[in-house]
Amino acid sequence: MALKKGTSVKITGRETIGTIVGHRRGDKDLPEPERSYEIHVEEETLYFPPSHFEVLPDPPTPERVALAERYARLNDAAEKYTSSPNPANSENLIKALAEVGFIKKT
Repeated sequence: MALKKGTSVKITGRETIGTIVGHRRGDKDLPEPERSYEIHVEEETLYFPPSHFEVLPDPPTPERVALAERYARLNDAAEKYTSSPNPANSENLIKALAEVGFIKKT
């Protein structure tokens, strides 16, 4: 997918969404994986290469971004528990389940 001005993206590993403004000056002739893009994020402009953001189909709401992050944490906790069902991983899984509303917080 060609990255172009106006494309909505989610910064990988953050609850941050933004819009591509363009590419960083001087990066125009670089191959796309090495090029950094200027991304407008809530009155802040950041530069990231494509490996650090995901292209989004529609501009998501902050609530949807937060929910996606909670489900990602739940998935991580479930994977850790599955690979090693110890008390610490058990507690993390219970917290993640409560965070997304699958169980009541105690």
